[in-house]
Amino acid sequence: MDSPVAGLPAFVPGLVAITGALKRLVLVAVVYFAIFGYPVLRAAWLVAPDWQPGIFVLGALLVGPAAAWLLLQLHRNALTRALYWGAYQWLGACWVLLAIVLCFEVVNLLVTLPPRTAGQGILGLALCLVALAVFNANRVRTTRIQVQSDRLDRSYRLVQLSDVHIGSRGAGFLRRVARQVRSLAPDAVLVTGDLVDHREVTREQLAPLAELGAPVWLSLGNHERYVDCEAVCERLASLGVRVLRDAVDRFEGLRLVGIDDAQAKDTVARGLVRLGLEDTPGRPFTILLYHRPEGLEDAARHGVDLMLAGHTHGGQLFPFHWVVRRVHPRISGRHESAGAVLYVSAGAGTWGPTMRLGTRAEVVLIELQPGN
Repeated sequence: MDSPVAGLPAFVPGLVAITGALKRLVLVAVVYFAIFGYPVLRAAWLVAPDWQPGIFVLGALLVGPAAAWLLLQLHRNALTRALYWGAYQWLGACWVLLAIVLCFEVVNLLVTLPPRTAGQGILGLALCLVALAVFNANRVRTTRIQVQSDRLDRSYRLVQLSDVHIGSRGAGFLRRVARQVRSLAPDAVLVTGDLVDHREVTREQLAPLAELGAPVWLSLGNHERYVDCEAVCERLASLGVRVLRDAVDRFEGLRLVGIDDAQAKDTVARGLVRLGLEDTPGRPFTILLYHRPEGLEDAARHGVDLMLAGHTHGGQLFPFHWVVRRVHPRISGRHESAGAVLYVSAGAGTWGPTMRLGTRAEVVLIELQPGN
């Protein structure tokens, strides 16, 4: 079949490619301004209609976040990391402000509101919600679930830990989470990916994982794939963490399966076939660790009793959860299919802004019990 551009001048394919790139660039610029420029300027002009932002203010609003990211890529030190962290916090605040401003625009079409009062209300509400979001991001709750099965001949206490994001979050956060996990006295700890999201995370920063008082297994998330994965796995192994990379392991009568994170929707199905898992009589109670909340039906067909996932953060920042739910309908919580249970953790940590709005950080205590 001939190419759509066959017979055209040689420069046409290049021109088509340039046009496509320009369209994407314009789209990125529009979205960037919609988040970092429009809500701040709109709210400010409601409060002070005569205010004229100078070049420095506009530069800080519109260029500052991108510049902070670029500086970190060019040179990593304490200053550029601080600027990068500040840019992400500003992103979270602007996202919250954007949601409020858009709601105001809709209401203002129906009922004309006093501009100054509306602007003050918008900024006040945004400040309160950002403070709440920061508080939620730093308060990790314990969620308890129970799973019963005739395949169990004893009870187990397992802890699922997901999406801690050390790198975006500091070593102190991991120490605090580790204390919380240890207080639950688990028989084993199962980590469903995105434990690390920066290549600079050291063994010392990960050391609390060796102090959980229980054996630890981990399956890789997408962020481990984005960094120096092999080096990260070596650091974790030196701390006693057993990294399940498309592998099967046993723990006191339980069968543990880990599959590496991947974009393909059929990753779980292909991984379980490759590992030779089947739903056979007399098989042990089987737990699958897979980062994304996809493939529950495939897992059930291959004899998985409990599947643990994360990745979504529950949406992390309202109203972003609507977008996440379109991609991952099982965005959080417990789900079941053909006798298999899936639990999707909202995660302990955060990525990007250290904020959570409309979702809560969690570690999950899983109580496995013999069936009646």
